[in-house]
Amino acid sequence: MTTANDTENKPKVSFLEKMFSQGAFEQTDTAEEKASAERVQKIMNRLSKVSPIGKKIVDKALEKGVEVYMRSGMGNSLGTFSHGTNSIALSEEASDAVLLGILVHESRHADQPSFGYDLEMTTHSSMAVIRAAEADAMAHECAAIHQMKRAEPETYYEFLKAHPGVMDAYEKEFVESKDVTKSVGEAFKAWYDHTSYVSKYDEKTIDFMNMGHMYGGAYKKHIPAEVIVDKFCKRDGKAYVEPEFIYSERGSTISEEQAQAVYKAEKKHVRNMLKFGKIQTSADNFFVRSADGTVAPPKQQTDTPKTAAAVLKKAAQQKGR
Repeated sequence: MTTANDTENKPKVSFLEKMFSQGAFEQTDTAEEKASAERVQKIMNRLSKVSPIGKKIVDKALEKGVEVYMRSGMGNSLGTFSHGTNSIALSEEASDAVLLGILVHESRHADQPSFGYDLEMTTHSSMAVIRAAEADAMAHECAAIHQMKRAEPETYYEFLKAHPGVMDAYEKEFVESKDVTKSVGEAFKAWYDHTSYVSKYDEKTIDFMNMGHMYGGAYKKHIPAEVIVDKFCKRDGKAYVEPEFIYSERGSTISEEQAQAVYKAEKKHVRNMLKFGKIQTSADNFFVRSADGTVAPPKQQTDTPKTAAAVLKKAAQQKGR
């Protein structure tokens, strides 16, 4: 007879382990698979010694049953997380030093909701969600790597070379306040300043949203900034960035070409087929950067920013003060 206490003390067994134990499959682990598992464990062990922040993030992913494995032929990608398979793939071609940070980054994604590529959202909101998810993962990766600065200098300098603005923002705040949460917030904001890097994610979002033109419910849902912050911008339960940032000029600027692409994607939706002239789309909600660098404000505001006083008052009420 199995008691409740017995159940709690038993180690968790994955679906595949159950099938193997029942003889449904033949054990066929290859030398490559074993080497992959050993390398992953080596990276995890190395991380746990040099970054409490990184270890905590990775441990949380593992507690959720996330599988981590090495994969070859990932091109420019150093790592990916899949909500569908609940797994992290790390590039076999990357060095262990680089993968220390990538493991933290992808593990942070594992703790985020599967909430981003959604055709029901406006392209404006979808882009805001994807940006926030990526900025959050990198800000936490940055915090973990900052702890490794002395013990893992290669990891630190590789990140610094790729994302100097993010690390600089983190370190300036940390020197001043010694507060990791505030430093994560500054690193998060600095992510948006790396225009060429951010644009890569924006292009992917626009490509995805292009598929919604035949879906009746597409391009309707606006996600308020407060919701995005609540889902993606918290550390230990505390928001590290103000909602006003999400749809601000710094947080919501795209190029003229991208604005045109957003307009074309939403304009061809089935509900607009019989409409003529200028059609209102979420392209009007972005700040738009012209070729000369000047930025035009949104033609239409969908998310009215609250005053700082109102945000502080709401936070105080939530804390029961």
